[in-house]
Amino acid sequence: MAIYIEKKEKLNLNVSNPDNDVKITVDCYIGTVAEVAVDTGRIITIGCGETKTIGIASALKGITLAFDGDADNPDNNQIKISHKIFEVDGNEINYTFPDDYTGNPPYDNADKNPSYTFFVNFK
Repeated sequence: MAIYIEKKEKLNLNVSNPDNDVKITVDCYIGTVAEVAVDTGRIITIGCGETKTIGIASALKGITLAFDGDADNPDNNQIKISHKIFEVDGNEINYTFPDDYTGNPPYDNADKNPSYTFFVNFK
């Protein structure tokens, strides 16, 4: 089991209104179960099918947050987790692990219990 770390510069969310909330939605597919955590001064944990507020755009603008995930597939199928990070009434980005993964080490399709990290740069 490796820890997969995405390139830090890959994901950028341009916030359009400093008063808007920024949220994350995590969706899991093909029997995958996952939990994603982000530290914004307090640890926020998001599971499959959940949407949670990360913070307000004005507090996030200009910083980079690391999102740490742990996944499993009890059915022994492939792993697939979609992450949508979005500004309410504003911009959004989507990141699907491992489909969009370009980091290091290379993803091993045989890994049924991966841990992964991706970063979002709030611009």
